[in-house]
Amino acid sequence: MSASAMSAEPTKCLLIVDDRPEILRSVKRFMAPLFRHVLVASTPEEAEAHLRSAAPEVLLCDYWLGPDLPTGTELISRWRVEFPCLRRLVLMTGTKPSGLLGTEHADRVFEKLLDMPALKAFLLGGA
Repeated sequence: MSASAMSAEPTKCLLIVDDRPEILRSVKRFMAPLFRHVLVASTPEEAEAHLRSAAPEVLLCDYWLGPDLPTGTELISRWRVEFPCLRRLVLMTGTKPSGLLGTEHADRVFEKLLDMPALKAFLLGGA
């Protein structure tokens, strides 16, 4: 197999965390051809189960997962330390990123509606 063909093969596992099923479905559909596995979770507990069992390298987490739940920034801060398998941690938000606190633990923040080509490039190792 040629080097270019090998580099085009999906090699990473992506975990998407969002409380909205339509977001999970649409992002998973777009990202599925690009990753070896795409896992979804709608709660921090589901996400942590995937983090323990599948060791994904890439995480895309919503900022707001619902009332009485930690924010995405809190989760990313904790998961970056607890799960060294994570190489890229991305936060997505429905509000202006400049208004969020604690985003320094995220590698990047994307606003919803997601710019899918930019998100794809970043998750796969681009700038």
